[in-house]
Amino acid sequence: YCPDLGRCISSDEICQPSSCYDQDGNFTYCLFTGNCYDQSNCTTTDTTDQFDPSTAVLVGQTEGIISNVGRVVLSQPQITPLPVEPGDFIGISYNGSHSGQIIAISDPLSTAGTVYMSNPSQTNIGQSFNFSYESIDQYHYLIRAVVVEPTIIGPFSHNYSTGGINIVNITAYNNVSQSTSLVDIKVKEYVAGVNIHVYDITTRQPGYGPSQNYYSVNRTLAIIITTLYGIPTNYSYDFGGPGKVVSVSTRNATNDTFKSSYGLSNNYKSFLEILYVYNTSGIAEITVNASDALSWSAANIQIQLYYPIEIEYVYAHSYRITVNSPLEVWIFLKQIGNSSVIIWDPKDGSPVITRNASEAVIASTVPKINNTFSEFDPQFYNYYVMIFNHTYYTISSFYLQIAAVNPVTNITLVQKIRVRRCYPIHVSFPITGGRTSSRPKSFRISRYMIFTSNVNISCNFTADISFNWTLTPYIKSNDESVLSPPVQFPVNILTNTSILIVPNTIISSAYNYILYLRVSSRNSSDYGYKRVYISFKSNPLVVNIIGGSYRTVGFNQHFTMDASRSCDPDDINNSHGNISYHWTCQIMSSHQSLSTTVESCLNFTLKESQQPILHVPSSAVVGNSTYLFQVIIFKDERESKGVQLIHVINHDPPKIEIVCTRNCMNKVNPSDLLILEGRCKQQCDNLSYFWSVVGTTINWNISSSTGNTKEFITFLKDTFTNKTQYVIQLTVKDQNGLISLSYYNITINSPPTPGNCNISPIEGVTLMTLYTIQCYGFRDDDRHLSYQFRIGNNTNKGNQIEAYYTSNPEVKLILPAGQESNGYKLPIEVVAIDVFGASVTVPLNITVYRLRNLTLEGELSAVTNFSLGKRSIIRQLIAQGKLQEANLAAGISASILNNLHYK
Repeated sequence: YCPDLGRCISSDEICQPSSCYDQDGNFTYCLFTGNCYDQSNCTTTDTTDQFDPSTAVLVGQTEGIISNVGRVVLSQPQITPLPVEPGDFIGISYNGSHSGQIIAISDPLSTAGTVYMSNPSQTNIGQSFNFSYESIDQYHYLIRAVVVEPTIIGPFSHNYSTGGINIVNITAYNNVSQSTSLVDIKVKEYVAGVNIHVYDITTRQPGYGPSQNYYSVNRTLAIIITTLYGIPTNYSYDFGGPGKVVSVSTRNATNDTFKSSYGLSNNYKSFLEILYVYNTSGIAEITVNASDALSWSAANIQIQLYYPIEIEYVYAHSYRITVNSPLEVWIFLKQIGNSSVIIWDPKDGSPVITRNASEAVIASTVPKINNTFSEFDPQFYNYYVMIFNHTYYTISSFYLQIAAVNPVTNITLVQKIRVRRCYPIHVSFPITGGRTSSRPKSFRISRYMIFTSNVNISCNFTADISFNWTLTPYIKSNDESVLSPPVQFPVNILTNTSILIVPNTIISSAYNYILYLRVSSRNSSDYGYKRVYISFKSNPLVVNIIGGSYRTVGFNQHFTMDASRSCDPDDINNSHGNISYHWTCQIMSSHQSLSTTVESCLNFTLKESQQPILHVPSSAVVGNSTYLFQVIIFKDERESKGVQLIHVINHDPPKIEIVCTRNCMNKVNPSDLLILEGRCKQQCDNLSYFWSVVGTTINWNISSSTGNTKEFITFLKDTFTNKTQYVIQLTVKDQNGLISLSYYNITINSPPTPGNCNISPIEGVTLMTLYTIQCYGFRDDDRHLSYQFRIGNNTNKGNQIEAYYTSNPEVKLILPAGQESNGYKLPIEVVAIDVFGASVTVPLNITVYRLRNLTLEGELSAVTNFSLGKRSIIRQLIAQGKLQEANLAAGISASILNNLHYK
């Protein structure tokens, strides 16, 4: 086989193309005959044999490869040569884009150096080559080479501008025949031009900074990978920093909505969208490798990640202030971010203040913040806080600007500040909420409710002041508040001091109330006032079935189910009145439900089942059976349920009922005594009693003042502190050994969670130093808390005096001196008490020195100036309605005078 001739040859032939040049180098090829010729025989008619179509079959590579500039090589390395005979013609056509160009190259070893190429729009080949054959592919390029002698035609090349499937038509023919071979050319693109785009998924915007490569930590970023050429089938990527992949999605290049949402160009061939959340700050280098089976391309970019600065809340006691009075603003930051600053511009011409956000501190470490937010916003404890103070000296309105700025944050808040003239008396309540009649502040009813006021005197005001409290009921009707006459306080309740005590006998949960305090000058027309809308929430009715939760009775003993001690804890005057009853029962050995009435269970009448006391004769029950009795009590819109199990035994033991005589509410106050009595109703001779707490070991010498073998028992305070539920058992045995069992279930009212207290200053001198005690962090499910400040008594060690009682966990007190033998340390206890009386105590020690370096006459003069005279401290406290503080100060003065008298 001779590849140059494209055929088999005999042993005497030479494997090389023949020449059509004469001895002078002239080309001597005859177009009509397809042979070498001289001019004398060029017009000879066709002498060529008919062309064998089988020799025109294309063999070899059937895929082209496209490069990144759009150049396709159909023969790379080369399409297998086509064997032909002298005089044959070889053509190639394709049906791809017309934007390419076909170049036909003759074999460099061939002597046939002529290549004919048709015009793209030409349809009749004969017009160009003086030949009668027409092109089959009328709308495509057609290239034809004339074969001088057996040789190789090719290779052919073409530039494809797009990928896809293209048909190549190879035609071999002479003047009497032709043969065609069609080949599919699959044109592929190399993957190239990889780009990485990063956007904030929320804003669909690129990053911040001059290069737009600053991004926020903990925000979802859209990392979009595009290619200018090729469609990758595989991706590998590294985000350069820790975080979490939210999703990975391949986006269609024809999805205009997706591209326009990010402002992406239509020139990209592929899109891969990755949603990613970084969780740390720093520099992250994103690297991507995109590939297919033939090619790959990579890209990388660097982004800078910052924690954003987040302002969660801005608080001021009021944005309406008086001229020359300081404005204090607390800026709570959920996150302080990286390289962050807070910019404070009061907009009154004073300099702008820029502070680094790293100066912010955890809010829980700031005492006054804990005091303010302890009741309604516990999450503020975990935030950072920055405090700004400013004084406005002009009466006007100003628009305070607070900006939080870092590389990925630029937040500006504007707050209107109204600066008014100074009013000398300012009144406030330590109550959050209750600003509108439609949303009153709710309080749980307790025996006494304490409302405390704060009165600030400013503008160099020195006159005495008076207090006047009013409490006005109202109801809402069609969005209107319908007022009733003000409540009449009992004569023993003072309404002219800084503290108002409201007994539960004068209020009702059926109304809302306007609590109003007016503080007036005794010597001028100046006054201040404060109004708050409040409501009172009723406590649950207390069900009390005498006998406890379980007891045994004899088969021949009648018994009573007595719920007459049930009460309304909010109704002091008639706690057992206006209560309705409904009894149900169930025989525990049967499958009757609790909805079974007493009438159907024990043949009682409906009227009898609605009485507080149910009398059950022995004939109504069955021996060796257990009955579950339930009573439901009703009053206004409230109802409560109580149950008692009665076990009927076949003999007659002592009939015992457990009766609670102290601390008998739904929840037992662990800070108080609990007194129970085992009352015998029948078979009561020579009984022995034994009290126990089921599942709990009790040290009776410590936990009870009566022991556990008497018919009554007193549990001391703080006995029930480890659990919330207890079962107290009473076992009573008579002289015949017959035993009666009774149980009493109690639920414990958990005491408040202890908080912390700060004292300022930490030491001082009696009569001379005003101490501030600020407490925060006390919490309880049974809001609201009240506070007692108890001071150690120096004359009777171990005793205490209650110095102050308030609903506000902040007091300012003048204190007595501590014991000299104890380094003048004065013990103080802060007691937080919930509405049911449960309490927790936090001990404090303050150093209070006695009056020093004074003669007896000097001490007497100091006490006189402190106690007497129009401008004395005690006189000022009384004038301001601070009677508790005045009472304590008077006691301190009396103690010093007693010591002087002794000396």
